[in-house]
Amino acid sequence: MNGKKICISIVIGLVIIAAAGLLIFFIFRDSGQDDVLYIPTQESPAPPFQCEIVEIEDYEVEEEPETTPMPEYIDYDAYSDDYNDEELERTLPELTTGLIRWHTYPTWAFDQVFQFREGMAGVEYFSSPGIWDSTHTLGYINNVGEIVIPIDHTHEPFVYAYRGAPPFSEGRVAIWCNTRVGVGIFDTVGNLVVPFYYHWGWAFSGGLMAVQRYGYWGFIDKDGNVVIPLEFEEANDFFEGLAAVMLGGYWGFIDTFGEVIIPFTIQQAFDDGHGFPIIPRFSNGLVAVSTGQRGVGNIRWGFMDRHGNMAIPFMYMEVRDFSNGLASVALGGWGADEHEIWGSRQRWGKIDVDGNVVLPLEHDWIDPFWGDVVFASHFDNGLVVYDRYGNHIVEPNRFSRAFGFSEGLIAVHSGHWEDALWGFIDMHGNEVIPLKYNEVGGFSHGFASVSMGGWEYNQRGSRVNTSRWGFIDLEGNIVVPTVFDEVRNFSEGLAWVRMGAYWGLLQITEED
Repeated sequence: MNGKKICISIVIGLVIIAAAGLLIFFIFRDSGQDDVLYIPTQESPAPPFQCEIVEIEDYEVEEEPETTPMPEYIDYDAYSDDYNDEELERTLPELTTGLIRWHTYPTWAFDQVFQFREGMAGVEYFSSPGIWDSTHTLGYINNVGEIVIPIDHTHEPFVYAYRGAPPFSEGRVAIWCNTRVGVGIFDTVGNLVVPFYYHWGWAFSGGLMAVQRYGYWGFIDKDGNVVIPLEFEEANDFFEGLAAVMLGGYWGFIDTFGEVIIPFTIQQAFDDGHGFPIIPRFSNGLVAVSTGQRGVGNIRWGFMDRHGNMAIPFMYMEVRDFSNGLASVALGGWGADEHEIWGSRQRWGKIDVDGNVVLPLEHDWIDPFWGDVVFASHFDNGLVVYDRYGNHIVEPNRFSRAFGFSEGLIAVHSGHWEDALWGFIDMHGNEVIPLKYNEVGGFSHGFASVSMGGWEYNQRGSRVNTSRWGFIDLEGNIVVPTVFDEVRNFSEGLAWVRMGAYWGLLQITEED
């Protein structure tokens, strides 16, 4: 009996001790004392930012072969092991008209090529030729056809889908590489200046580049030195000497010394019209800001100056950045007038930097990007083209489409999309180059790409475009025959052209 009492006493004692332990645990769990702070493992935050992050570890660059071999594509007959430049040169036309000549370069079967900037152009192979969704392998070629940055930096297509291969800026380019899980920064002679250390990076602007590691953003110089510590939640490039950075979910602006110029009070909403969020940036001395977040209340947009003062009050439903002194702005709402019979319509117009309305807010769409020329769609009158002062260049419904304003000319077309023909008009609406081309590109270096040909039916009964591409000058003369399957516009005196599976380069020259 005594033994039974002893056992019961022991059990009761253990229960009391356990209860006391639990009581102490719950009392001190959330006490706020630094040494007893309870953090559930499933909600553990990211490692705290360490200043040591600026000390970049030495990076051993693998020795690259002197030349990059052509990729071996399986079951793709267009790529031939027997290919050489001499054979391709014999298949090309004699381009001797005007100032353009064909120049033979080490030509490769690139799947994608991009325009030159600072003497460098991005080139890509696809893991599955012709399939955009396959993995891309990116490198860079210089303006004499030499592969400077080896084509072995793999990335998924969505990484650069919006802007293509990132262009060089201020002698540097940041390349994302899947296999190294980060970005490396290269110079124009192929040196890896900053190793694959940061997890993301933008472009150099004002000698600085925004970079990110473990969720924190800051800025480095061209040698990789950290100039502004990595302590922000988001960061953007410098525009007009100021960069947007985020803390606590709010945007503010810093200068190139890291000094806060505009406090962290700015919220952003909506997107840029292409599905990408609007990141605040200065243009023409002003930045677009809103009164709240998308979907929270009835927000309004206005513009702030470099001192943080509201230069144009919060009054618009949506806005775009200023370009060449003009910004697209919109008003709208449910049942705004007697014509609103099927819901909400935004009515777009243009304002200047003083907030004056240059183009009335009566359009259902306005292209925000061209500056000196405004392309708009009027609710009742269709396509309209204005100059920067709101004067008609093209009266309503004269053309079905128009785009671009380059070297004084505007591309226009009329008719159904399959049978429409393109040409060019000047700033007065005069037809300078007749509407006779299947497709056109904008002018650059005095030349525009054009295609001629037509639609034909193949053996399967499908209608296919058999047009071929060449180039015209500002007077409409064909200076490069329309013999190429694909072309790119001229950039830095060079234009990519493709014949069959292979890309080559055209160059502008003053030689006779």
